[in-house]
Amino acid sequence: ATGVGKALLAFTDAQFLRHYLSRALERPTAYTIVEPGRLRRELTAVRCRGYAVTREEMTLGSCSVAAPILDGERKPLAAVGVVVHTARVDPERLATPVEESARAIAARLAEAADDPYPTLQHDFAVTPQGRLVRMPRRHTAG
Repeated sequence: ATGVGKALLAFTDAQFLRHYLSRALERPTAYTIVEPGRLRRELTAVRCRGYAVTREEMTLGSCSVAAPILDGERKPLAAVGVVVHTARVDPERLATPVEESARAIAARLAEAADDPYPTLQHDFAVTPQGRLVRMPRRHTAG
């Protein structure tokens, strides 16, 4: 029923998806997709276009767009999404910035995969040859 949920489900493994679709699905609003075949088709479309869209499926008056944050094997790690008022914006217009954000987060996660302290600015780094070298200072705006 949520964009983030659809983005994650669309990229999950087939066994989990089969299990998920085998149970009764909740219907928070009359627009919620609860038919397994219809939801499976929607998730296939999400995989093809790279992002999910909802229109009043979770809450009346709101719509959302979400994109998965994928690892190197295209497995979902998380998702990023935006929920807006239905009358104010077409969620499709938000797809590009949401997808770009998801890709940027995925790239940063991949970059920091071997770093036990990814949020710290490190003064030194270890080269592939095992040498310790000083890192250039990063200047932050603000």
